[in-house]
Order: sequence, then structure tokens, then C-alpha cells
Amino acid sequence: MKKLFKTSALALLLGIVFISCKKDKEEPSPVGFFVGLEGLGTDVPIYDFALLIRDNGTVRYYDSPDTTKGASREGTYTMNGNLIDFRIKFTEFTSVYNGTFINDFSRIEAGVWFASEANLGTFNLERR
Repeated sequence: MKKLFKTSALALLLGIVFISCKKDKEEPSPVGFFVGLEGLGTDVPIYDFALLIRDNGTVRYYDSPDTTKGASREGTYTMNGNLIDFRIKFTEFTSVYNGTFINDFSRIEAGVWFASEANLGTFNLERR
């Protein structure tokens, strides 16, 4: 009887340890580093760029996926579900990018970007 009690107590203790150590599932998030292509007008996107999306509502746009080359610019973003709107300040204008994340915030396909209310092209992004 004593042995049964000890075995049961040990099994209960191990069960509690395993249950309490279970990792909480993280919610998908747009925060991270993305690389992509952007195009002009109706052309297929061919120009490299990268984007760092931060959890404080800001983004950093890079002219190249290699962040040590080219220029970088700061901007902001807003989210509405899977829809993202980010604005990048260039010297003479602000570009606005609109896209829809798919696959748990892993990519954007067929987003559009514009400045001065004229549609200037499309873009895509993929998480790295």
C-alpha cells in the first residue's frame, strides 16, 4: 500500500511538472525582417528591397536586402487584421504601401505602393 501511494504521488508530481512546462503558443505577428521586390506601374516587380517591421509601430526600409549596402529610411505602419499600411518618408515625398499578409504573416503578394495618390506599382515581401 505504501509503495502504491509513493508511485501514485510520483506520477502525479511528474504530470504536474509536464503540464506546467507546456509552452504557450505565440500569436502570429508581422514583426520581423522581410525581403522583397517592387515594380513600377504594371511591370513585374524586379527591384530588391527589404523591410524591418518593429513592434513599436515603426519600419525601416532598405534599398537592398543586404542592409549594409544602399540607403535606409524610416517609416510607420498600421495593422487592421492581416492588412498592413506602411508609410516610408523619402526626401521629397512619402510612399504608401498597402498589402495583405498571408500564411501567418510570412509573406505579402501583390501589394500596391503609391505616392501623391498615383498608383506607382506593386510589391511582394517574404519573411527571412
